[in-house]
Parts: sequence; structure tokens; C-alpha cells
Amino acid sequence: MDQNYKAWAYLGQIPLSEIKDNKDMVMQRVFYNYYNNDMEQLGSLFEAFKEQMENDDSWKALKIAKSILIDLDLKTDLMSPDELVHQIRKLAKDFVFL
Repeated sequence: MDQNYKAWAYLGQIPLSEIKDNKDMVMQRVFYNYYNNDMEQLGSLFEAFKEQMENDDSWKALKIAKSILIDLDLKTDLMSPDELVHQIRKLAKDFVFL
């Protein structure tokens, strides 16, 4: 677990252009910014991936995270309640592994 903390020190320094195709790394960056209470960077990150969130269904988890963390809106028409629960559980599991 100690290695994760060391790696996190560098996570914020990786340019978004370098992680744009790696959804797992993007989600780690979301959590990193949220954990460090850097809402400005978090907003910038969501803005940078706005197009992917709108056009690619595989980015739904990021869109849900934005809805919860930035928009503070738990109401979503993105998916059914069962799909929403599944995605939230998957996100929670990813955060635990960090």
C-alpha cells in the first residue's frame, strides 16, 4: 500500500493528454483531485473529457462521478437504477484498490 501513496504524489503531475485513453487512470485522477480537495482541477478534468462523456457509453462512470461531485445532482437519466448501482459499486471497488 505504501507504493500507492508514493505513486499518487506523481499522479497530479501527469498531463491529461497522456492519460486521455486510459479510463482507469482518469478515474484515479478524479479521486486524487477529490481527495486533495482540488475542485478547480477536478472541474478542469471533467471539462477535458466532456466530449468522451457525451459520446461514448463506456465513459458513463465518469459522467456519474461528475454528476455527484461537481453538479451535486444524484438524479440522472444516464441509466437504469440497477445499472447505476452496478457502476457505483464498481467505482467504490476501484477507489478501495487505490
